[in-house]
Amino acid sequence: MPPAKDPEEPTEPPLFTRDFALVLATQFTFGFAFSSFLLLPKFVVTELHGSPSQVGYVGAVAVLAAVLVSPACGKLLDRGSRRPHIIFGSLLSGFAALGFLFVTETGPYLFAVRAAQGVAYTLYYVAAGTLVADLSPPSRLGQALGWFGAGGLLMNAIATLIAEGVAERFGWHAVFWAAAASGFAAALLALFLREPERAAAAAISPGDAPPKAAVSRHAVLWGAAAGGTAFGALFTFTQPLALSLGDSNISPLFGGYTAAALLVRLGFGNLADRLGRARVGGGALAVYALVVAMTAGLSRGWLAPLGVGFGLAHGAFYPSLNALALEGVARGERGSAGAWFNAAFNGGVLLVTFCFGQVAQLYGYRSVFLFVACLCAAGCFVVLGQARKPLSRSALVSRTP
Repeated sequence: MPPAKDPEEPTEPPLFTRDFALVLATQFTFGFAFSSFLLLPKFVVTELHGSPSQVGYVGAVAVLAAVLVSPACGKLLDRGSRRPHIIFGSLLSGFAALGFLFVTETGPYLFAVRAAQGVAYTLYYVAAGTLVADLSPPSRLGQALGWFGAGGLLMNAIATLIAEGVAERFGWHAVFWAAAASGFAAALLALFLREPERAAAAAISPGDAPPKAAVSRHAVLWGAAAGGTAFGALFTFTQPLALSLGDSNISPLFGGYTAAALLVRLGFGNLADRLGRARVGGGALAVYALVVAMTAGLSRGWLAPLGVGFGLAHGAFYPSLNALALEGVARGERGSAGAWFNAAFNGGVLLVTFCFGQVAQLYGYRSVFLFVACLCAAGCFVVLGQARKPLSRSALVSRTP
């Protein structure tokens, strides 16, 4: 006869609630607006006749803006609610997309519009990700963030596939109009979001922390930056490299990337929660290093397989490290923790897009990928050094705020 269940044993709240589903809906709509501009390197090369360094600068401006506003965004989130930031970020994304209707060259105006997109992304993503952490049980934080990110990943494939076809048939202005409409739709959906009461999501007191060595936040941020360098290199410089090899259709890269990343997050979403977030994140960085190194030998027709490797790495990396950064953090500090993680990741992207554009122009795109692979390998060892046994399910449930 099975033992009687302790009536005082805490029960884990469900993950898939009405508000979690609504956050996912905003992620789909905002993600379409954001992902439509993943083809921006192609627009810069084919429509504005930009050089490799200009491709890098255009990508860097948005990331620089995202890094600069991240600390302030985190402090605001710690003091107030999440929903206003989600709404404002979505609206700003829509207006920035409309701003591209007037882009005719790679000049100050283009950089200003890209900066607005960087601010919009930070406002939305940090606020929405923090709300996901508020809504999810601690023992399923990695899975929750993985599902949240999966909404954006799905749009990486759908939006780029649609945008590339629309651009060829109707021109790039039609792409910008569609992205603007999607950003405004995300703001409309966010109006119906409800946040948990602050008292119901009380901070975890220091005395509740497990008697184990705390994860080094600096190590987590280092790993986030290393992953950012890989992400920035693969998304920014793979497109012009493929175009120079004769590939005119870039969407297979995003299709393979999205399919593999979704497989990881939907099929193995709780892997990091079970095996340890540092272990999975460090292993994913090792895969990242391998994929980036292989990109240095890219040849025509291999964008789809490259995208698959890219997706396998990123699908496991980002939610694992993001959950590690938020692990055990009190509600009143989650905004800052998430913002600094976002800033570190984007800082890695910025390093590649801003500094390595000139390297690509002088020594070729392949040299960039080899150098970035070394950075990823270094980040892998730093994160794996933080690996420790995951908390038991009962311990995690007992610490549910």
